[in-house]
Amino acid sequence: MAAAKHEALAWIDGRQPGYQSRSEVNRDRRRNRWEAVIEEKIALSDGIKKSLVQSDLNVTQLRKLEAKVSSQVRQLSWQTSELYSAAVSDSTIATAERLKKDFDFLAERIATRIAERKTHSTKKPTR
Repeated sequence: MAAAKHEALAWIDGRQPGYQSRSEVNRDRRRNRWEAVIEEKIALSDGIKKSLVQSDLNVTQLRKLEAKVSSQVRQLSWQTSELYSAAVSDSTIATAERLKKDFDFLAERIATRIAERKTHSTKKPTR
């Protein structure tokens, strides 16, 4: 009862009421969760980029990176639409779309590196 009285007085005084409906709370949680997911993907993208700088990666290591990147590309294609429904900020949506392009580029780059490694490994040394 006291909470309802407090809310009514806040509304009369023109102050922001402290009460949030369950759907508002869930929406905030969902938005925060999606923003955290995008932050994790940024860190993963940076880690993969750092790994690709190494020139001594063999085909197996490149294949592992390729699997991670292709998984992220698939996830980001459907997660971007979820971001719109979760009402996250426009900057977060733009970041997710940029990440999708980054992961697409990384996939192409990794495929090129794998092809290069395979051609180098199939060439037999001449004596």
